[in-house]
Amino acid sequence: MKEIELKILNINKNNIIKKLLKLGAKKFPQNLVIERHFDFEDQRIKNNKQLFRLRKLGNKVELAFKDKKIKEGNFRVHEEIETTIQNFDNMEEIIKRLGLKCIKHREKKRTHFILNKVKIEIDKFPNIPTYIEIEGSKKEIEKTIKLLGFRLDQTTTMTATEVLKYYGVNENYQKF
Repeated sequence: MKEIELKILNINKNNIIKKLLKLGAKKFPQNLVIERHFDFEDQRIKNNKQLFRLRKLGNKVELAFKDKKIKEGNFRVHEEIETTIQNFDNMEEIIKRLGLKCIKHREKKRTHFILNKVKIEIDKFPNIPTYIEIEGSKKEIEKTIKLLGFRLDQTTTMTATEVLKYYGVNENYQKF
């Protein structure tokens, strides 16, 4: 499945929430997101610019594989395979027994919204400004950016890792 998204950095969370609610977006409770990225000793996943992640969002646990980031115009696109898992700790143990090691352990606080067919996530890592991630079709993302009062040239295709590097913090370890 293709994942198409953009980020807007250094936003005012309260203003964005007010705008989203005024636009009729459905708000979900804020969750602490715990994510662990895994790779083999030879770093073949990282070297292929791929990602293998186990993530816990409240009571939901997801396992994801993302292929190389592709830039299509103003957008970042990944091929992503994602599935829901029942038990975070058991899945982590399986992954480790398969010979992979945890290379990133990060936490962030996420508030999730749905507006029309677009996912909007307000993310806050411990040591950087809050940002939003907008995911959907290119047309719907562009429409949402305008509705929120931003321009396309105020967005970025950076990954979360690149955002953390941009702010000069440890991209491999973030914990509240």
